[in-house]
Amino acid sequence: MAEAFVYCWSDMKTDMLYIGFHKGSVDDGYICSSKYMMEEYKSRPNDFKRNIVASGSIDDMLSFESLLLKTLDARNDSTMYNMHNGDGKFIIKRRSKESRKKQSETMLKTRKALGITLSKERREYFSKIKTGVPRSKESRKKQSESVFGSKNHFYGKTHSEEFKKKQSLRKKKTQRGSGNTNAKSVKYGDRIYLTMKEMSVDMDLSMYHIRKMIKSGQAELYNGG
Repeated sequence: MAEAFVYCWSDMKTDMLYIGFHKGSVDDGYICSSKYMMEEYKSRPNDFKRNIVASGSIDDMLSFESLLLKTLDARNDSTMYNMHNGDGKFIIKRRSKESRKKQSETMLKTRKALGITLSKERREYFSKIKTGVPRSKESRKKQSESVFGSKNHFYGKTHSEEFKKKQSLRKKKTQRGSGNTNAKSVKYGDRIYLTMKEMSVDMDLSMYHIRKMIKSGQAELYNGG
């Protein structure tokens, strides 16, 4: 009797695959060890189909699973649920919108039921670990739409003539970009950007995130030398 087996799950809805190894019987009810895939499987199990690829000794099946993952480069393949190539070097993949929404709703319900609220320190921690992480196009588009048209706090309003005159004079006095004498150079790693705007464009980050990186010490204002 075989000690272990290698299997492949097929997600019939998204055409994604998951390859795994299991020590035990093919009919012992085991699904997989991937939390990423399990989130999808639990919400729609009928969309998944499993095939047994091979069976044999534990050592042989472990080696075979690793060979398959490396050959397919599963960790870098967006059509695979696997996050590593059998070498323990994980890569985080983007989960489906439905999966993220469901997890968020579950967490909110659990916190509410238990009366749990995030402390100021905890909120600052989550904010810090996200600093410098580029947002997706979908996220930027959503934020843009949230302040567009009638949703914008300034919608239907106009600046006074006095305010516009002051703005015009201020712009005439101040140059923009690298020619601006007030521009602040930023050092990030081995790179030096003449302005925060230049860093923002190069790294595809908002000015808000650039300022947070400087505040947290991930980047620093550079005065030369």
